[in-house]
Amino acid sequence: FSYLINRLRGSYRYLTNFNFIKKSKMNVSHHYDISDDLYDLFLDPKRQYSCAYFKSETDSLETAQNNKIQHIIKKLNIKPNQKVLDIGCGWGSLAIDIAKSANCEVTGITLSENQFNYCKKKDIIRAILVRTCQLRGAILRPARFNFHQTTSLKEACSLSKQGAIPMAGGQALVQDMRLRNCAPAEIINLRQIDEISQKISFKHNSLIIGAKVTVAELLEDKNVLERIPVLSEAARKLGDVQIRNFATVVGNVCWSDPRANLAVALLACRAKIAVMEENGTLAKIDLNDFFSGFRKNVLDGRIATEIEVPLSERNVGAYLEFSRQPQDLALVNVAMASTSLERENFIAIGGIFNRPIRIEISKTNLIDELIKKIEDYNSPYLDDQFATLSHKLDVLRAFLKKIFRRLQ
Repeated sequence: FSYLINRLRGSYRYLTNFNFIKKSKMNVSHHYDISDDLYDLFLDPKRQYSCAYFKSETDSLETAQNNKIQHIIKKLNIKPNQKVLDIGCGWGSLAIDIAKSANCEVTGITLSENQFNYCKKKDIIRAILVRTCQLRGAILRPARFNFHQTTSLKEACSLSKQGAIPMAGGQALVQDMRLRNCAPAEIINLRQIDEISQKISFKHNSLIIGAKVTVAELLEDKNVLERIPVLSEAARKLGDVQIRNFATVVGNVCWSDPRANLAVALLACRAKIAVMEENGTLAKIDLNDFFSGFRKNVLDGRIATEIEVPLSERNVGAYLEFSRQPQDLALVNVAMASTSLERENFIAIGGIFNRPIRIEISKTNLIDELIKKIEDYNSPYLDDQFATLSHKLDVLRAFLKKIFRRLQ
């Protein structure tokens, strides 16, 4: 009986504490939609009320709040004409300062009518404050598309040539569709095509990974762990369990993000990707020639069916990455694979350029020489707001030291 009472109490607490949109607005209104005179008593003129940054003991509250704002703007590394969304913008001071200093468009969202009206009275240059109720229809859902459930690889290739997007796992694709970064009109489900393998096999001194093999299946394969451990290391650091259960190895490569774990690891392993040509033949492309830019490759409407990784007598390898938080895309990642020949050691580097790159190394290489070679590499740098190039190169230098220790 006590168990039932506790369950009922838990259910009641869940229902009464659930933060519905209307309730959330009521909570915000109760806290903020009151007299401005109250907040004027204890807040600085910009009405910032958290995390003041005191550089010295003599800083006033107003100075400390300005320090905080400038520190945030510097860390964001916003470029001119970019767009910024400030969710929970309060009285708009951060949004306004970002817009003024970075010359960009800032949209602030607040549930408070008082804060909204306060911002409307101010001289806002490029900061636009909007009510959340106006954005209620902006649900993160993909645009409409046709979903082709074909069982024929030939038909899938034909649809792909016409502009349809192949999908086996779709973890990156669906996310981009939800954010409306892309809106494909046609998508092909590859999971129903028997001609595309969902197996990991070893043939003729090569590891073959079918296009339907998930990251979780690669991670669970003991033969891969024993013979090419660098792939297992990279797979283990890719996303969380749910993502690994759906994301495919070939899909991670075809996503062609320069920081994609398995793209970098397979590039170091000198892997080739097999693609189905229009005439029905398979072409094998070295991954060093596959990536053409940021999330771009040379598929050109063709469908990738498998990845082939050459096996070596040695199983020395390493995968290292540095990211802002666990399960996040790496700022910098490095993979190393070594063969039986001492002169054939390769590293692949992600996060520095707009595509992953591969460089041959030897034990005699000096780290500074490698860094110079990387700096002189003929490829555009990856420009993002997460880290400067010099910081990424410092991280890379630390990774190279660890890799050389493994080669010794």
